[in-house]
Amino acid sequence: MMALRSYLFVAWLYGWMAICGILYLPTMLLPRVAAQRCIRLYAQIIRVGLKLICNIDTEIRGREHIPQGPFLYAGKH
Repeated sequence: MMALRSYLFVAWLYGWMAICGILYLPTMLLPRVAAQRCIRLYAQIIRVGLKLICNIDTEIRGREHIPQGPFLYAGKH
């Protein structure tokens, strides 16, 4: 069952990646804010897939510590 859910999520991920990749091409001609909104929407769609298909909840911590200006994010994994 877990393998099936994994394959379904991979199909969901790549399907939306293809759809958004084509639909969001015009944002290259628009200001950066438009592209950032599209990327945020794509991330939300993927998070919905994680919840519905894989039953994985996501949690964002420390949002209040994000600086207002430019910064470099380095993830530890």
